[in-house]
Amino acid sequence: MATDRKGVILDAFRNLVRRFGVDKTTMQDVAREAGISVGVIYKDFINKDDLVEAYIHKLVDQIINECQRLAEQPKPPRELLHDVLIGFCSLLGEHVSQDRGFFQCIFGNVQVGQFRQQTMKYEGAFGPRLKTIIVNILRQGQAAGAFELDDIEEDAVCLLNSFAFFVFDLVLNAQKPEIILPKAERMFCFVIKAIDKGKNS
Repeated sequence: MATDRKGVILDAFRNLVRRFGVDKTTMQDVAREAGISVGVIYKDFINKDDLVEAYIHKLVDQIINECQRLAEQPKPPRELLHDVLIGFCSLLGEHVSQDRGFFQCIFGNVQVGQFRQQTMKYEGAFGPRLKTIIVNILRQGQAAGAFELDDIEEDAVCLLNSFAFFVFDLVLNAQKPEIILPKAERMFCFVIKAIDKGKNS
C-alpha cells in the first residue's frame, strides 16, 4: 500500500515539475495533485530534496528498463548495440525536451564548481547498469563471431565514453534530439568498425 502511495506521489510531482519546474512546485501542490494531505507525503519522503531524489531515480529506472527491453529484442548483436546506444541518447533527449523538471532536478541549482560532483552522482545511477547491458551484448557478439574484442569490460566503457559527448549535449546544453541523434548515428558507424570482426578480417 505504501509503495502504491509513493508511486501516486511521484506521479503527481512529475506532472507538476514537467509543467512548472521544480522551484515553483511545493509540497502543498504535490499533495493537492495527488489528492492527499501534506502529512501523508512526509510519511514517505523526508523533504522536497528526498522527493527530487526519488523522482530522478524513477526516471533512471524507466530509461534503463527501456534500454534493457531494447537489448532483449530478437536481433543480431550489432543491431542490439545500435538500438541500445542510440536509444539511450534518444530517451534522454525526449526527457529533456518534454520534461521541464528533468534538467532542473539534476542541475537546476548547481554552481559550476559543483557540476562535476553532481554529474558523477547521477552517472553512478546510469553508468554501471547501462554498462552491464552493453557488456552482455558484446559477449553475445563475441560468442556469435560478429565482434572481435580484447577486453569486453573495457571495450564497453570505451563505447559508453564515445557517446558521452552526445549525452552531455542533450542534457547539459539542451540540444534538440534531431540535431544530436544523426551525429550519434555517425559515431556508431565509426566505432562499430573497430569491433566488427567481418570488417577486420
